[in-house]
Amino acid sequence: MNKLLSSVFPELIVSHGYSTSSLVVLHLSSTSSGNRCPDCGHWTSRVHSHYHRTVEDIPMCDIQVVLRVRARKFFCTNPHCHRRIFSERFPGFLESSQRKTTRLNKIMTQIGFSLGGNPGVALCQRLGLSVSKDTLLRRVQEKSVKADDEGISVVGIDDWAYKRGQRYGTIIVDL
Repeated sequence: MNKLLSSVFPELIVSHGYSTSSLVVLHLSSTSSGNRCPDCGHWTSRVHSHYHRTVEDIPMCDIQVVLRVRARKFFCTNPHCHRRIFSERFPGFLESSQRKTTRLNKIMTQIGFSLGGNPGVALCQRLGLSVSKDTLLRRVQEKSVKADDEGISVVGIDDWAYKRGQRYGTIIVDL
């Protein structure tokens, strides 16, 4: 099972897990000997402590998947770095302070872009994802802000009738 999951969750192994008819819980821990400080990039293997992060992943056969990741805290051993303690990072799998995996966030963002709020929630419920319309729209907005930083501009066009059959108006907005 660890071989199968190692392709999905790099540098993580399943220590144990359990399942019910509607839920699978996997306890994961890191296989790396250390981690890099997010500020200075210095490699360290000096462990301070550990804690558990509970995150949601993509459902499997209409069964909710919850991951309990054992994350470690490390001492930064670089004397010139102002950060003394930092949490273990899982790039490409789990971002800082996120409660959903990166791949689940990508799926939700695509659904938000494609369908928007309420229709996106309806599709997510059919897929077994628990999400609100506000979360889907927030993901679209976050992605749009990042796109603006890259120099991409979006134009919105809206037509309406002042008086049907007689006068029409059009507005062009730089979104």
